[in-house]
Amino acid sequence: MAGRLLTPGCYWHFAGIKYPNLFNFVVGPPGIRKSTSFGLAEQLAKHVLPESALHEGSASDSALFERFEAEPHMLQIEDEGNTLLEYWNRQGVGKELASRYLKLYDGKSWSQTFRNQANSNGGAHRRIARATLSFALGGTPNTAKFAGINNASGLRRRFGYYVALRTARRIAWPEAPAAIDSLAEAFQDLSKLSGVFRMSDEARLLWAEIHAQFSDALESITSFDAVAEAKQAALSEAASRTVKLAGIFEAARWAKTKEGDGLTIRDETLQIAFEHQKACLDAADEMETIGRRAAIEEQADVILAGIRTDSRFSSGDDWHTLTRSELTSKFANNSGRAGSLTVRQLYDEIVPNLITRGLCRRGEKVGRLERYLFAAETTGEL
Repeated sequence: MAGRLLTPGCYWHFAGIKYPNLFNFVVGPPGIRKSTSFGLAEQLAKHVLPESALHEGSASDSALFERFEAEPHMLQIEDEGNTLLEYWNRQGVGKELASRYLKLYDGKSWSQTFRNQANSNGGAHRRIARATLSFALGGTPNTAKFAGINNASGLRRRFGYYVALRTARRIAWPEAPAAIDSLAEAFQDLSKLSGVFRMSDEARLLWAEIHAQFSDALESITSFDAVAEAKQAALSEAASRTVKLAGIFEAARWAKTKEGDGLTIRDETLQIAFEHQKACLDAADEMETIGRRAAIEEQADVILAGIRTDSRFSSGDDWHTLTRSELTSKFANNSGRAGSLTVRQLYDEIVPNLITRGLCRRGEKVGRLERYLFAAETTGEL
């Protein structure tokens, strides 16, 4: 909603004009109160934005054009995203609509020819200079991967993921929000801002480090499986999303305190945006493992058994100690071969699974030598 209030008045010069509109996907199993949480956000949005700026449901490309022709910058909140994604999975109009959402994220121009409105060229040609959508979507882990949908990789690249498998707390009697009017008034101040976002000198120095981290992480991916492809897609958009988040966070700080000008990004605000985007990337990684958790745990048990039965790694009665190089050599030395365990799978999935279950922990690092301790069969959990 904040991104929509700032669009189109505020923007970045970042490989062209970049608006602060965002796509966010809230992922969780049924019954985790997604609809309740979305309802609160939607209630606030209806206080802040005109009805014409709120879009819902699915529509054909031409019908959607007419909505955006009247209001080029819109907000869509869908707590039950499964229905919308099923529509995107259909041949024809559904797949066309999925492609349209990519362009709405990017703030592209939009042209449409209406054949039933005759002119000398055989139809009426209409154009929207720039159209954007700020989009919040809720769904289950299976649907969040956009399986079977055209441009699935492009869609996943543009979404920030927020994943929860259980509720954070229990509220026996949820009260209606009492401060909705004052909260709406505070958010409304965001629409008063106008101009180009820029970074302070300190923020520019930090940005160079952030950009290098994302670039290094992207270049470190060498495998070509579906998981690696999803990771590459997310990382390729990470810098852009960090910029968008930084603009929103700085503007929100200004709206609350009236300090600064709301458009100059401070280094501490950029750091918050960076940490937030990293958390979204971690959530996307978590989502990848949810459907594969049983298979990962089974594979982790096989590897643990292999460690326990290898006399080279015995170190006392309570644990087995392996250096990172020993662990890699034993279990991921053929990672280039199809079907073999990759280094990424070993350290991003298998080892974390064993750590979570109390069957592994990191040993003390000696110089640059990393060590892992694996529970012996007689010790149970560490």
